[in-house]
Amino acid sequence: MKIEINVRLDEKVPGFYKDAVDEYLKRLGPYCQISCKYIRKKKQWDKMVIPTDGCLDLYVKEGKHSVSSEEWSRQITGWEDSGIRTVRIFAGEEIAEGEDRDDAQMICLSSLSMHPAMQGMILCEQIYRGYRIKNH
Repeated sequence: MKIEINVRLDEKVPGFYKDAVDEYLKRLGPYCQISCKYIRKKKQWDKMVIPTDGCLDLYVKEGKHSVSSEEWSRQITGWEDSGIRTVRIFAGEEIAEGEDRDDAQMICLSSLSMHPAMQGMILCEQIYRGYRIKNH
């Protein structure tokens, strides 16, 4: 399965977030194909949030019901069992395009507001934890 994390960010990615994401991507290599892209241009972002066949699109939103590591593990197993080839996760400041669609699926990382680069890092960390739980 392929996982694409797309983060909308207006400024340069702080180095410590990029270093952490790179470490998680390296550790996730044996489990899945994963990438994390930082998108700075609004036009490029708008083209990416268009629904694509065969992809599951998730949008990060703050809220009260955050997803635990165990839930991530169950979700990953469910995605793999259902035959989903690609999971695209959109995080950052401008996710309103996804909220307007009826088929948009939201995912909550925390009830706190976070910097978009931090959202990307936490997504990588949670996916890593999910795969580690899934694979004992």
